[in-house]
Amino acid sequence: MSTFRTSLQQIWAQVHSPRGLYFPKTVATLLNLGISRYRIDYVTRTITTYTSLSNTTSTSPVFDVSAFPTEHKYEFGANDEAVMVGVVEYVAFLDGKKVMYVGQLGEVHTEWFPGAKPDGE
Repeated sequence: MSTFRTSLQQIWAQVHSPRGLYFPKTVATLLNLGISRYRIDYVTRTITTYTSLSNTTSTSPVFDVSAFPTEHKYEFGANDEAVMVGVVEYVAFLDGKKVMYVGQLGEVHTEWFPGAKPDGE
């Protein structure tokens, strides 16, 4: 197993551990690995990461996100709540400083990182 993949697995394991990992720390750690965005798919229960070197190729899903013992400590809210209101996936654009949540009918809700929301939105 590659060092890169092992590092990703360790990050997701820490995020979903009882101690958790706060969203800003998760973002900083992923950026240090060269990750530009990641996609959480609640239907397939996968996480896919994308590096800044390639906008079209993703790494293999590295972690099954099913049935975690605790909620995320992400400041944007708990994933369980997102699923309960109909979110089927989200993409965190680390370089773009936003997270886009997608519903079952294609509805999209954008959450900006603190201080990143453009004027007029």
